[in-house]
Amino acid sequence: MRIGRALTTTAAVAMLATAAVTSTGSYAASGTPTPSPEIAPSPPPSAHSSPPSPASSLAPAGTPHFSSPPARSAPTRVQQRRTRIDRLEFNDLDRVQALAHWTPDRMKAAGRGTGLGPTGPGSRAWTGDGLATVGRLFFQNHEGVDTFCSATAVRSRNKSVVMTAAHCIRRSDMIHDAYSRMVFVPGYTQGATPHGTFAVNTAYTARSWREDAAEDIAALTVDEQAGRRLTDVVGGHDISFDSTAPMRITAFGYPASNPDAGEVLRYCSGTTRSLHTDPPELAIGCDMTGGASGGPWFRDFDPARGTGTLVSVNSHGDALTGSTIMAGPVLGTTARELYNTAQAQRFADASRGSGRQSSPAAPIPPTSATDGTPSTSQPQLAESGAELIWSLPIATALLAFGALISWTVRRHARRPRN
Repeated sequence: MRIGRALTTTAAVAMLATAAVTSTGSYAASGTPTPSPEIAPSPPPSAHSSPPSPASSLAPAGTPHFSSPPARSAPTRVQQRRTRIDRLEFNDLDRVQALAHWTPDRMKAAGRGTGLGPTGPGSRAWTGDGLATVGRLFFQNHEGVDTFCSATAVRSRNKSVVMTAAHCIRRSDMIHDAYSRMVFVPGYTQGATPHGTFAVNTAYTARSWREDAAEDIAALTVDEQAGRRLTDVVGGHDISFDSTAPMRITAFGYPASNPDAGEVLRYCSGTTRSLHTDPPELAIGCDMTGGASGGPWFRDFDPARGTGTLVSVNSHGDALTGSTIMAGPVLGTTARELYNTAQAQRFADASRGSGRQSSPAAPIPPTSATDGTPSTSQPQLAESGAELIWSLPIATALLAFGALISWTVRRHARRPRN
């Protein structure tokens, strides 16, 4: 994975050591749409700004304290499709554990001690009440460390789709692993979860992310909560594809810089410019740090109503600290396929029994108590259809060969000895 293509909230030291793309951001807002302060423009990008280099990606906003990698049991299925999409399914155990694990105290602790420096002057704290759709995406990374990103509820047929950055779901160089204990908390503010916590059921990322660390965008589906689907609770934003520069946008996120530590939703406003990358990316002047990854870029944002059209998400900056830009992918053909696949997911599948496991009243087994132990369920890759076609005859041949060996041994044992 190339550093500089992602914004996640894990330990900065760890991400640099593993050469992982790491700069995350989580955004959350609470309440219903009401008039809010005028959006102030962000500083314009430097005339000398250039596309980020591998050493300049925003580090994750997690703490530098590591725990053992999660143990493996009841693996979550991750299907590699022969299209442009990888599908990651979080199984029942992982989702029940996720809801039990993410207490208010753990949510607050996830952004502390990140070493990302002070909050810069280029972003402002959101003081309005109209962004219940934006929230923090909490999860445990591949090291078992509690961390977070930002994410946004969007309008969809199944009323359950959330958009974020791909590096908030998995590192691009990790073929068999994805992050675990993942929940979306819309409207998060200072430890408050006014709209509840939604367990992530399924995540869709681009195959190009896994293979080339390209197209840093992901679509998620979440379980119901207390029998209600996500956008029935908080609403959702329209999403637009193939948007090009220049356009005026407002970017939101939960940077883990001090003193906010991911507890405050912040925003930058500016006019996009092209970074002339392949696949294409856009950038605005913005100094939000890791923790803001996956947060939304809204075109035609109305601060009084909290409405706007999603055109990209926060991906990376041009430096670990003191970044002057925020870059995001152009949502093209692959992003459209991710979104359409997610919204076409049958809600009966997405909710695993009408979301009973997402309900606050759902029984939590003793093994998922909030005792700080690593998750015992970690997403793993499942075989694609093509691989299954080949694996069945191979398995049959192996069984036949084993039977032949067994028969030969038994026959030899029955022979009379001299």
